[in-house]
Amino acid sequence: MLSNNIHSLVAALAFLTISGCGQEKELVTASEVLDPPTIKFSAIDGLLHSEPGILREVDLRQYVVGGDGVEFTDVVSLNPHCAHPKLSDVGFDVYPEKGVLCDYRYTAALGGERLQATISIFGTKARTPILPSVSYSIPAEQQVSNIILSDLLGTDFPGGYTLNKVERLPSNGGMNGVATITAPESNVINYTRSENDFGWDRLRYTLVGGGNIKDVQEASVVEDALMGEVYVLSSRANSGVAPIIGNPNASYVPVEPIITHGGTVTIDLDTAGMDINKPDGDEYQLIEVQSLSATVSATAPSDVTNKSFNFQAAMPGEHVVSYIVSNHYGEYSMGLIRIEVSAAQSGKVFPDITVSDDTPPQLSSRYTLTAPPLYNNDIAKVFNVKPIWDDTTGSTLAGFTSLDTAQAYCGTLGGSVPALTDRLSNVITDAIQPSKPAPWPGQVAGYGHIDTALWAGGLLVACAKYSSMKWNALATTLYVSDTFQDIGVLTKDTAAQNVTANLTVGGSIKTADIQFEMTSEQGSRQVFVKAKSSKQGTFAVQFSDSSNPAMFINSSEMTFNMSKCNSYAQSLSDNCIGVEVFDSTKYFFSNNVGENPPSKPHLVVMPVSSEALTAMGYTKDYSSNNSGKTYGTIAISPKQNLALFRADGQGEGGQAARWCNNLSQIAFMGRRDWTMPYIEVINGVTDDRYMRFLNQINRDQDNWQGLAAWLDIRSYKIANTILIGEALETIATSANHFVFCIAPLDVERVNLNVSVDNVISNLNNKGKVEATLYHSNNQPATGMDVSFKVNNGALFSNGADSIIVRTGSDGKASVELTNATEGVVTVTANYKDASNVEPAYKGITKTVDVTLRCKNLGGACIDILDTGSGKLFTNSPSKAYLDSIGGSKTDDTYESSIGQPYGLFYLFTSWDNANALCATYNTRIIGGRDNWRLPTKDELKMELHNRYGYMFDARGWPASGNYGYWSSTAAPFGHYSVWLADGSVNSEDSPGASGYASCVSELNVERLVF
Repeated sequence: MLSNNIHSLVAALAFLTISGCGQEKELVTASEVLDPPTIKFSAIDGLLHSEPGILREVDLRQYVVGGDGVEFTDVVSLNPHCAHPKLSDVGFDVYPEKGVLCDYRYTAALGGERLQATISIFGTKARTPILPSVSYSIPAEQQVSNIILSDLLGTDFPGGYTLNKVERLPSNGGMNGVATITAPESNVINYTRSENDFGWDRLRYTLVGGGNIKDVQEASVVEDALMGEVYVLSSRANSGVAPIIGNPNASYVPVEPIITHGGTVTIDLDTAGMDINKPDGDEYQLIEVQSLSATVSATAPSDVTNKSFNFQAAMPGEHVVSYIVSNHYGEYSMGLIRIEVSAAQSGKVFPDITVSDDTPPQLSSRYTLTAPPLYNNDIAKVFNVKPIWDDTTGSTLAGFTSLDTAQAYCGTLGGSVPALTDRLSNVITDAIQPSKPAPWPGQVAGYGHIDTALWAGGLLVACAKYSSMKWNALATTLYVSDTFQDIGVLTKDTAAQNVTANLTVGGSIKTADIQFEMTSEQGSRQVFVKAKSSKQGTFAVQFSDSSNPAMFINSSEMTFNMSKCNSYAQSLSDNCIGVEVFDSTKYFFSNNVGENPPSKPHLVVMPVSSEALTAMGYTKDYSSNNSGKTYGTIAISPKQNLALFRADGQGEGGQAARWCNNLSQIAFMGRRDWTMPYIEVINGVTDDRYMRFLNQINRDQDNWQGLAAWLDIRSYKIANTILIGEALETIATSANHFVFCIAPLDVERVNLNVSVDNVISNLNNKGKVEATLYHSNNQPATGMDVSFKVNNGALFSNGADSIIVRTGSDGKASVELTNATEGVVTVTANYKDASNVEPAYKGITKTVDVTLRCKNLGGACIDILDTGSGKLFTNSPSKAYLDSIGGSKTDDTYESSIGQPYGLFYLFTSWDNANALCATYNTRIIGGRDNWRLPTKDELKMELHNRYGYMFDARGWPASGNYGYWSSTAAPFGHYSVWLADGSVNSEDSPGASGYASCVSELNVERLVF
């Protein structure tokens, strides 16, 4: 990929001054390298992974921005071991080789100018084959090092994989070491550097095997290949201290609007949340920036104070950028930034199509062909899809890469992937015609059907749906509990329809472990579905017509996870996991071990009950060759059944280490960094929280002879324990002891975002509020309780004005609310961790207003139209609505409208009054925003009328031919108005001219930090 390797201006001074910058990339095959273009279009780097041995057709049009009419004139391999690709009209074709990363440089030509960029293709079946980049530091006096990948990657190291290959990549880092593998099964890279080499080196390695990456939603794939990179750092011995990166693996959350694919942003390490400290006040410089999947470059490569880089990605999704910073003394530190890129969308809506023939005789005489879905984070989390940009519609579509994935998606709509027939072909051919009022996309990718084998490159999917049943999921992550939890609402074809629910399960859970509760009011099509489980695992439900199973709808996959206990007493016997917060400088264990431990609060998983382990699929195994999900025995007392673990068996640390590793694998509480405690983080005597735990155990069991917990001291290569109340001692690995698992606490300071979804059709009176909880390092906080409250008579889905929702794996907790009357309600979201270090901590709160819409905009409500890019438009307000929020300047003039829509609507008799309306909206924070303004003439005409047509038909807005909508665009004698009935534009120069007023707001998501 494009690499901005920044080297010293004077080699002799490389480690005495902050280095200057240049750019270099080694090319293997001969091909012309071009000068920078003079016209405004860009070619972007990219990373693809594809099944080995299967022809991959690469469409390069998605990697060119502003290149309408671009031609691809050349593509070459940059690696001698990779075959030369075959150029096509829209890109190139290639056969990926298993476990091999091949770089292909392509040339894009437009208007006499040419650009080059690189596409890298990795041959693998793995869904997420790229492991996080890591760094390894070598002391100045050391030349030979053994780099243990499992130690560097920690819980990110995939079980069942072995080291297959390692290569050194060209760089300007000043080191030219030799990397070899002597024992692949040990997963150790042997690295040797020359005595006088200092700087950094970049290694790329490949793993092969049949385990899975630590993702509970990803199935194991046999004989897959994974890839990762190691940065080897070595600094000269001196009195300097390398820059300290507080968040070395951080997620970048932009202050500006969301980053969309194709867009270019500049990211400043000083302000992006990396928390880079400067020891002794010594400045640092960005000297290396890399990304496998995006184009990155230093913003000012020749500036010795530069700390920022430019970023551009052709594809939505998460992109990882690695960087190296250095001080004046040549001391290096490496970090990662994870950047989430959203799919660009035009906001166009593609209608479903009713097909009247080709229908199986056992079904109805008609079926619906559903429009192809757009690509977004929600669909990408559930289904293995790739983004496909369709320039003709300005939309990013979901490209399905296998028939199984496409069938699973169609099942959630109550349909299936259709067979190829002449009728189907004709329907789709007609639907994609540009002359249609709302043409389907289809100029870039084809549509899949059950007989095609060309899924690898991604196909659009239109599902054949025979039922009008709908499934509205309320949760995808549930918790093992004796209490029923809401999972969704099923809407039947008719109120009288009888529906059967069938389960599919995965993991340790069985069908008998799950109980359902389905309730419905008489005469209603809606069925409210709840579930509970005594075991952890995944499940999905198919709801089918009891008399005609061919009419069905599937839920998406849901997961029962373990939850955090609410008390010590509960953790001693219930199927939940006790979690406390301890500071390593406060008192935890009663031993005084280690010197000068770091001041860092930690989350601590307390000893776990056998009930909780059983729910997670664990079994008892007291043997020395124990493996998998096992524990040694139980510390039995009248009121508790706490599990004890051995330190032998499979893997280093045995059962004890595997328990903590498993918590990371399932991302318990959203964390993937659970480990057994190291001696360095244990200190002190006892604090009140530890004593609560100890006293609880002592109350439940008399004559307890000492509690012990395993410690992880790998440097000694022996098992150790630390005894609570006694001294540290070494003990046999066959002994049974408690295990405390720890993770650095990042929620002592959290971020809470709240967004409001008012994009609801006029036929529904619903609003959705979504709270996103982040750790202080910007990682999503999973499994946290967010409390919601609402006023003015509105209710949540549970029928009450308050509800508690736990955040999912993405840190999001969402609620739907309804109201019997139209208007504005206030929703308050609050997060408070009961185990927080600071007892006086009151939590964080965010309040937003939600406008609940109505069938008729003449009532006390307003329509907020989202154009798809985050830009919102409001209709001209009714008298009832504007009065309900306190009013604005109108001179009490209004129109009595009959039928378009029915009701009284204020007229704004001057431009000043119309402008004041938007200021009123800002004061009231309508729709959760405070940046409302009058739209321009072009926004009203181009973005509303030309796109949606007659706004009464499109959205129910008042748009009669009598009045236009005020704009902010000045005319020779006033301001322009746009008629949203026919799109005509007039200049309003009369002092008493009346008109409607719409306000517009661009996306500017507020991010509160408490």
